[in-house]
Amino acid sequence: MTGRSLRSGTGRGGRDRGASEILGFVLLFALIVGSTGLVFTAGFDALEGVQTDRQNENAESAFLRIATKFQQIGDDGAPLRAGDLSVSPAGLSTGGDVELTVTVHLPSGDESRTFQVGALSYTLDDTAVAYEANAVFRSDGDGVAVLSAPPWKCRAERTVISFTAMESTGPTSVASDSVTVVGEHEDTSLWFPFDRTGAGSADDATGVSVAVDSPNSVGWNRYFEDAPGWADPEDDGTYRCATDRVYVRQVNVTTRLV
Repeated sequence: MTGRSLRSGTGRGGRDRGASEILGFVLLFALIVGSTGLVFTAGFDALEGVQTDRQNENAESAFLRIATKFQQIGDDGAPLRAGDLSVSPAGLSTGGDVELTVTVHLPSGDESRTFQVGALSYTLDDTAVAYEANAVFRSDGDGVAVLSAPPWKCRAERTVISFTAMESTGPTSVASDSVTVVGEHEDTSLWFPFDRTGAGSADDATGVSVAVDSPNSVGWNRYFEDAPGWADPEDDGTYRCATDRVYVRQVNVTTRLV
């Protein structure tokens, strides 16, 4: 009797406990798997975000180096300069509709000209970095930051507007792992002054105005508003510098992506 009672008592109860243990194990396993998947997904997204930020920071540094090298073409007369850039998975392109309109104010009447200056542009998701007319900008959504200002100084005694105009050769867009941006000097021209002395000379000018038509117009406006001496009297995006002497120099460079 005692043996049968013990066997009878452990039969159904044992099965119930066994079922409970299996159910508990399944629930625990599901919880572990779900938690691991959640952590993996969140961790992967965070890692991907860190990699994207790093990629964009590297692009900033590369563009600043390229801007310095291209400036050397104009200032030092270097025939050729090149800079490397890690691109993939971003895109890199040359060209772009960037126009620089310069107006020299003279007693006999204003002299104005619009220059096609082009751009070098990097894009990844909502971030873009651009080099144009010796300036470097970064845009993230609606915000634009001036990473490097153009080397223009508005001074009462003398103002020089020197800029690089780029013309692309070869492919204008690439997305490979590493790209070398090559800039080769074509020529340098002095658009103003027209003459050494008298009318149309550097000393004949009473001021100079600059307007930039660019996808980074917000960044250009920010540069002019922060730089000493420039003003926008008509509030139309044309910034004027009152000065006694003006020089406007164009450095023409052919660019290619290798």
